[in-house]
Amino acid sequence: MRKITSLFIACTLALSLFSPGRAEELTYPKEIPPLIYDIYDLVIRDNPLKFIPDDPNDYWQSPAETEARGGGDSEDLAIWVYKKLWDKYYQVNFMTYRIQVWGRDDFHMWVRFNTHEVLGGTFDVWDIDLTTRDKIFPGRIAYEPTPEYKAKLKAALERDK
Repeated sequence: MRKITSLFIACTLALSLFSPGRAEELTYPKEIPPLIYDIYDLVIRDNPLKFIPDDPNDYWQSPAETEARGGGDSEDLAIWVYKKLWDKYYQVNFMTYRIQVWGRDDFHMWVRFNTHEVLGGTFDVWDIDLTTRDKIFPGRIAYEPTPEYKAKLKAALERDK
């Protein structure tokens, strides 16, 4: 677990050089609040969705489309998680990386949620990324989506209405 966490932090710092947006620096909590286990049960345990890499005709799927397809790429899975948490009135945001390495322009997305309103306390930010092994972990450095990405997210969520 420590090796994965160290690797995640190292990758986060390296990738932050290529990412647009506002950075945040957070620290790990001493213990995991019970609410985190409830969220784990809601969006991770018994979750049948799988990571499916982008295809040439990729677009951001709505949560219903992701369920019907049985999964999606990082954006599709993040939109699905966002909707699940939003429907339960959690304070959630999308977090993004834009990675430009070896001539490729890649993008990664996950969900950050805030437990402060429910729990109080100093540490209140957690990340969910269904493409990682740990799936849910204390928030680290991240970037908020650009206005262009926020418009795409809104369009994907509105297709479910």
